[in-house]
Amino acid sequence: MFTGLIEEIGSVLGIRATDRGTQLQLCAPRIADTVHTGDSISVNGCCLTVASHRHEEIVFDLLEETVARTNLGALKRDSTVRVTSIVLPASSPLRNRILALRSRCRKIERSMWQKRDQSQSTGSV
Repeated sequence: MFTGLIEEIGSVLGIRATDRGTQLQLCAPRIADTVHTGDSISVNGCCLTVASHRHEEIVFDLLEETVARTNLGALKRDSTVRVTSIVLPASSPLRNRILALRSRCRKIERSMWQKRDQSQSTGSV
């Protein structure tokens, strides 16, 4: 769903642990003007969902699995990242369906991690 063409070189404003995982804040002025919460953005080749945005800043909530399997966890303030937005226009029914399915998958993944964490804390497998 991405062109693979880098639209912008963004910079990391911050990356921090939160109660929901890891939060990545980017400065990407060209793309930030056109994104909406819930949009898919490729950052260093990893598809992420926009958690919030304002002015030139885009914020993403990263799952533990994303941090473990990509280079995003190694980023530091002022690191540069390759940024690409989704190709389909916002009005596309296909785009809306893809985003809905992606959201559903994230909920299932979170549920699986929560069950795993609960079973580890109670000692059951």
